[in-house]
Amino acid sequence: MKQINRLHFVTFIYMLSLLDYAQKKHNHFCKLAQQIHQEYPLSINQINYYSTNYHSIPIKDILNLIKIQHKLIHKFPFSCKWLFTEKNAQQASDYLIASYHGTLFKDYQIIADVCCGIGSDLLYLSKKATKCYAIDINQEILDYAKYNMKTFNKGNIEFLNIRAEDFNFYSDALFIDPDRRINNKRYIKPEDLSPNFFTIEKLISKYHNVAVKMSPAFDYESSPYDKFSYDFVSVRGELKECLLKSGSLANCNNIKKAVLLPQRLMFEQKNHPETDIKQIKEWILEPDPSIIRAHLINDLAYELKMDRIDPHIALLTSNNEPDEIFGKKYKVNNVFDYSLKKLNNYLKTKNIGTIDIKTKGFSESVESFRKKLKLKGNNKLQIFIVRVINKHIVIEVVN
Repeated sequence: MKQINRLHFVTFIYMLSLLDYAQKKHNHFCKLAQQIHQEYPLSINQINYYSTNYHSIPIKDILNLIKIQHKLIHKFPFSCKWLFTEKNAQQASDYLIASYHGTLFKDYQIIADVCCGIGSDLLYLSKKATKCYAIDINQEILDYAKYNMKTFNKGNIEFLNIRAEDFNFYSDALFIDPDRRINNKRYIKPEDLSPNFFTIEKLISKYHNVAVKMSPAFDYESSPYDKFSYDFVSVRGELKECLLKSGSLANCNNIKKAVLLPQRLMFEQKNHPETDIKQIKEWILEPDPSIIRAHLINDLAYELKMDRIDPHIALLTSNNEPDEIFGKKYKVNNVFDYSLKKLNNYLKTKNIGTIDIKTKGFSESVESFRKKLKLKGNNKLQIFIVRVINKHIVIEVVN
């Protein structure tokens, strides 16, 4: 379950006092907060003005909250209306992902949001439901969710301060977002989450129609996880989650699906015949990370009529300019075998002072490798360093 780290105790003291104030004097609080939002960031004179003229209101706490809200406006367009702490805002689903979750549950009347946190998913899960249970083991976080839902006049939600395993009400479907950040550590393995996968499996056995938000890095192909359906969700080209789905929520025949947001594009597993492995041509395409993580590279190559450059490398190639709907295209300028000496000589010849590097199948990190390069000049270069068959090559590209 989502828990509050003790290191954030001081933050929680002022947030809880602010929550209490906001609940008691909601209209006055919201009006003042909205006014400060419009003027943010405030000068020293403005801060002194509010502190003097509104001495009965925790102005400093409001300013701290508004600082967090402004920081999160890209993640939550409605952030100016909500209460957050840094930690629970980081854990909450981006509104684009939460909205996608909501579409999956739109046909269910009674829904349970297990580990609801501050309510980002809850907002969209409850949109068309007759009734929605909001469950969290932490009462303070549940209070945040209650307050946040009031800003949207949500009256179909029942809040339960219980453990996931103690939920025993009728529900058509469950959404579970287990805590992956415990005691300032990030966990990937399902057995290390809170609730752990043993508890989650019990809920799946009982309620059947369940979706579980998992780290995209977890080993979904190993037993016992390989019996479920998966969506791999990216937002603006960044892989965000692996959504485990069961029962009527599952994809047909348990196929894997890549979901690209905000476009709401879907690319489903097709199991097409193996495509050819060819040398690099005039164009290369780097598939979206959701397609890469779902291991759908061959299916994409088949559908786009492109070739792969290696059985294990996520780059496609073609002499025809590819569509960027499911990836990012690059025009190939040059290709040569990699060696550090050869690359540095090439950079010197081209008068390169700035370089953008992407690697695939290359053991060294970009950060450490960059330190070995001799960059002196005014020109820019963009390259891929890629392992193809048994050697590394450099691909100079333009996008």
